[in-house]
Amino acid sequence: IPKLSLAAMALDALRNDGPLPLLDLKTGDLMLSSEPLNPLNCFIRCCLCMKVHHIGLVIRPQDFDSQSHVRQAHPEMDNSKMYVLHFLHSGLKLWDLERYIHRVHQGCGPGSVYVRQLQWSEGERRTFQGHIDCTFEEFKGRKFETSFYASTSMAFCDALEVCGIGQSQEDVSSLFCSEFVAEVLQRGGVLPKTRASSEFVPMDFWSSDGQHVEQTSLLGGVALAPARLIQTVTL
Repeated sequence: IPKLSLAAMALDALRNDGPLPLLDLKTGDLMLSSEPLNPLNCFIRCCLCMKVHHIGLVIRPQDFDSQSHVRQAHPEMDNSKMYVLHFLHSGLKLWDLERYIHRVHQGCGPGSVYVRQLQWSEGERRTFQGHIDCTFEEFKGRKFETSFYASTSMAFCDALEVCGIGQSQEDVSSLFCSEFVAEVLQRGGVLPKTRASSEFVPMDFWSSDGQHVEQTSLLGGVALAPARLIQTVTL
C-alpha cells in the first residue's frame, strides 16, 4: 500500500476517537485548518482537493516567562487560554486559538481546525520552545511571501525535480505559513535542513505518516500524532 494511503488510514482511524480538548494542546503542536469558503478557499478545497490550506504552531502561555521574546511582545497573553503563532498576509501573528476556531466555524461554508501533536519527551519539548521564541524574535518583522502562489506551485512540483524543475531556493526574507513552520522545525532539529523550508505546504504535514514529512524524515525520534479536531471550551 502506498505511504499516503497508510497515512490517510491512520488519520481517519484516530479522528474517530473524537476531538482533542483545547487545553490538552502543547506548545509546538501543529494547528492545521481549512478556512471558511471564499472564491480562493473554494478553489483550494474543491478543485485542488486540499483538506487543509493553513498551518501554525500552538502556543501555551505558561511555557514563556516574562523574559521571553514572545511574552515581551505579547504581555496580554492569558495563561488560561491557548494561542496560535502563524504567518498571515499581515505578517507573523499570535492569535487567541479559541477565537480563531470560532471564526473558522462561522459562515455559509464553515471550515475545520485540526491538531497534529508532536510526540517527544518534555525535555525535548522545552528545548524546542526556546527555538520557537528565538525564531519568533527573528521573523516578527518579516513580510508575507509576495510570490506565495508561485512558491506553493513550485512546492507541489516534486515529481519534476529530477528534471531540475520546481526546486525552490532557500530565502526567508519573506515567508508563508508552512514555510515558517518548517523553518522552526528545522531550527529545532525536528526536520532536516536538506530541504528548503519553502518546499513545505500545509498538506505535507496533513498527509504525513507520522515519521516523514514531504521528502524528509522526522529527526531525533520525534513523531507526529494523527490529526484530530480541536474541541473548544465554550463552543
